[in-house]
Amino acid sequence: MSDSTPLPPGVRRLDRVEQEMVLLIAAGVGTAGLVEALDDLTAANVVSRIRKVADKLGSPTVVRSGLVYRSLCFRLVEEPTPIPRVSLPARELRILRGVAQGRPLTRIAEDLGMEDWDLNPLAIQMRKRLHAQDYAHAVRQGWRMQLLTTDSPGIPTGDTRSSSQITAAAWMRRPRPSRALGVQPTPASALPPAPDAAT
Repeated sequence: MSDSTPLPPGVRRLDRVEQEMVLLIAAGVGTAGLVEALDDLTAANVVSRIRKVADKLGSPTVVRSGLVYRSLCFRLVEEPTPIPRVSLPARELRILRGVAQGRPLTRIAEDLGMEDWDLNPLAIQMRKRLHAQDYAHAVRQGWRMQLLTTDSPGIPTGDTRSSSQITAAAWMRRPRPSRALGVQPTPASALPPAPDAAT
């Protein structure tokens, strides 16, 4: 980690507490552990501090695994010690690369042409192979094993939303029928009766 290394546009250095927070997240520590380990954090401000870290990293998402990967790529936290590589099957490696980019599992499943429920066992197996507590820890382990590098999968610049978020956003943008202001639709009770099919 070098303070003289130039950073990409939109990326800023992390302060000491933010660096410690990212390193703890990378080690698989959850929210309660972060509050216990860091004096400057409370249960109420963990989310806002993570948002601040995401903002400094220029991240489109606050997904912790993506923040760990960005911090490692930009060398904003201490480089973890390398360990021997574990062989991951191709689909598990793609899952690891997806979570490193901050992509939700639903989106990774779509990328792999799978259903969510078929992907979940593979994701759990991938974490077990890497001896990882959670996905942020899996990213750190993948980095230590050189399964993840600055170039692979690369910093995400695209859409990291889940399919449900995309669907909801598209639904909100749908064209709506227009009607003149002040004109109310005719209630069904005011319509003339339908002609009798028997006549």
